[in-house]
Amino acid sequence: MQQFIDAFAEYLKVEKNVSEHTYRNYISDLAMFRDYVANNVGAGLKPAPTGEIDIKEIDNLTVRGFLGLLSRKGEKKSSIARRLSALRTFFKYLHREGYIETNPAKAVSTPKQEKRIPSFLSVDDAFSLMELPNKADALTLRDKAALETFYSTGIRISELVGLNDADIDFNSGLVRVRGKGRKERIVPIGGKAITAIKNYLNKRQGIYKEVRSQKSEVRSYEADNPLN
Repeated sequence: MQQFIDAFAEYLKVEKNVSEHTYRNYISDLAMFRDYVANNVGAGLKPAPTGEIDIKEIDNLTVRGFLGLLSRKGEKKSSIARRLSALRTFFKYLHREGYIETNPAKAVSTPKQEKRIPSFLSVDDAFSLMELPNKADALTLRDKAALETFYSTGIRISELVGLNDADIDFNSGLVRVRGKGRKERIVPIGGKAITAIKNYLNKRQGIYKEVRSQKSEVRSYEADNPLN
């Protein structure tokens, strides 16, 4: 079975171009399923000539048995659902490549998720958060630019962190955002956020000066106050 996982791993990297985080999750989930299958050779699964489990012998009962084991071990429904999704994608790939005739994970139901009310900032909370001290130093301007952009665009924190200068079109008021799976999309950004970003960019060089100054002060203190 490992040879099929290796082929699928190459497919994820080359064709799907998934993020490193997604890639690791897929491989981890499939390795767990592989070990489960290897430990259940005597449960109706026939080995291939190589001594491994014949991939064609895996059916929906095998998949359900795997998910049932995870449930008995107390794994969260959200984690079980993610592992099932990984199996569906894996077997879909194998079916497309002609290794199997049907996708054994396709007919397996996804565990019902507990409904949770998402936490969010109220309008007052958001405005309070952006009421930073009226300072003009580089670090304060950076934080204000980040908060204004976050509030104006509604993008994820991870997407905000990944923004570069070239991603922002100040004339059109549009931002190129890289989301999950490295997919790009264009989102509008408000004038207040653009102004905050410009103020920060004009002052950004000050950050490096502040950091260098702080490091210099630390070295000076250490020289004047040796530990020994």
